[in-house]
Amino acid sequence: MRRVQNYITNHPKIAGLVLVIFHAVGLVGLASSEYRSLFISLTPFNLLLGAILLLTFHRNFTLRTGLVFIAIAVWGFLVEMMGVNTGWPFGEYTYQSALGVKLVNTPLLIGLNWVVLSYGFFTLAKKIKAHWVIQMLVAAIGMVVLDLFIEPLAPFMDMWIWAEGSPPFENFVAWFAVSLVCMLIYEKLLGKHQNKLAIWFVATQFVFFTLLNLIAF
Repeated sequence: MRRVQNYITNHPKIAGLVLVIFHAVGLVGLASSEYRSLFISLTPFNLLLGAILLLTFHRNFTLRTGLVFIAIAVWGFLVEMMGVNTGWPFGEYTYQSALGVKLVNTPLLIGLNWVVLSYGFFTLAKKIKAHWVIQMLVAAIGMVVLDLFIEPLAPFMDMWIWAEGSPPFENFVAWFAVSLVCMLIYEKLLGKHQNKLAIWFVATQFVFFTLLNLIAF
């Protein structure tokens, strides 16, 4: 098992290809009215697969690393739980069924989603030759840009719906603020690291949601 893990982590293109294939299959399935419900129900599996692959490529995984990921997951979940139950800070919205089991009207997997997305953008931003503050701002802005691509598809994918029919401006402000906190936690607690799959992960997310927007609308 250890040998297989070492082989995979030394060949990010293989894992990247796996991500591409799964998202391509998902794209085809979601574009089909006949199989769309089935593929929507597989959303938690796709999220878990992406998370496992991405975090497998994290170098120097320690107990501290695990605690940082847990802190981000708890932070993301608590903010979402507050948001969906009070309407602050994102606005009034309701989670549907695609993201799986819920606790207090909030999908348990949403915390993991905050972990992998923020980690992917943080890792890429750290490659920018600039002050760390600039890196964190770029990473948080990247998260907001991705959300702009996701929001139109949320009802289509049965993930969440907005009371007003579309996300209010405050949602994007909150996404930036929550994302920035994630980046600061990573910056101060995660330390130097490498992840060769991060660029594959982030690029796959952008391509998938861009193409799905074109297909769905």
